[in-house]
Amino acid sequence: MARRISFDRPAPFRAPRIPQAGRLRRVAERKGLELRPLAGPEIPMPPEQDQALADRAVAWMAAYNGSLPEFIVYEFLTLKKKQREGLDFLYQNPIFGGRTSFGGYVADFVFPQRKQIWNVLGLRWHLLHTEDRARDLVAKQMLTSRGYLVLSLWEDSLLTSPDHVLELAWQGMEEVNRNV
Repeated sequence: MARRISFDRPAPFRAPRIPQAGRLRRVAERKGLELRPLAGPEIPMPPEQDQALADRAVAWMAAYNGSLPEFIVYEFLTLKKKQREGLDFLYQNPIFGGRTSFGGYVADFVFPQRKQIWNVLGLRWHLLHTEDRARDLVAKQMLTSRGYLVLSLWEDSLLTSPDHVLELAWQGMEEVNRNV
């Protein structure tokens, strides 16, 4: 008998199995590996940047708990395009209930007047697992159906050619990453 799929209710959430921390530590020590925090690898600041920029980046990351690529986008919006947070754009805005609601989503940069959403995507967190890619695709479809233009800004593009990528995004071009 074929299994019926109901679209009325969401499927129950199954939490991923998390290995015990002590066991991971012992395996890592035995193999000579270094355990890093869950936030991912450190992204070095380009050497040609001045100390004032580095100080602003450290202060911003401490205040907003953001990443270096998100800081690059934030600086582009506030310094180059003279946008004001909370008025012209929203940073880390919960949409459809955010992380606490089923189907919820947190968008990195939302432009309500322009009906645009920019998401800064890291290769490790948004490309490695099929579940992450599927979740991003579903969220993009939901937001597109509400009339938003959703642009994905990949961290490697932001770190190598930020001005080019951000100007394309500012112009609302969907091929942001294809032209890099």
